[in-house]
Amino acid sequence: MTRLPHLLLAQEHGGQVPLNPTAPKKDLRPADAWFRVLVEGESAAPADAVREVRVHFEGTRQSLAQGWIDSALSVLIQQSGL
Repeated sequence: MTRLPHLLLAQEHGGQVPLNPTAPKKDLRPADAWFRVLVEGESAAPADAVREVRVHFEGTRQSLAQGWIDSALSVLIQQSGL
């Protein structure tokens, strides 16, 4: 994310995200890499306000090269009839 979507996310305005010290404050550019995600809650009621939530993501690491190699080997095995 190159720009924060809301002013309240910046540390200078009470949020958790430090801004890039070399960029103008009005640009709201984070100091580090941040990713926007969509989190759906269990409640059907819409959220009308900006609120802080903590989310824990789990996953496994896999290199792009390993994914390509696995796909290529899979195709070779399928085509060879083994």
